[in-house]
Amino acid sequence: MAIELETYSTSDLGCAAFLLTKAVPLIRIDRTGPKAYFLFGEPLQAEEIAQGFYTGVAQVSARLLFDSERHLKNLLHQDNANPKHKL
Repeated sequence: MAIELETYSTSDLGCAAFLLTKAVPLIRIDRTGPKAYFLFGEPLQAEEIAQGFYTGVAQVSARLLFDSERHLKNLLHQDNANPKHKL
């Protein structure tokens, strides 16, 4: 019997990059629909960090944010044949 992990999901690349920069673990990328969804572990922490991102109160290094966004884009493009990219 598989145990389902609770996750925080977002299709917003900027928010996903911000979560990754804040060291929230990326579980997988789900591309089964028209959008890609980034699924993160630690959903309570991820929700709190995402709220900080959307309200503009949370801060990270611009360089680290850029690196995280580039990493996510690379993941999106590296395996177009596999719509559910597990990390």
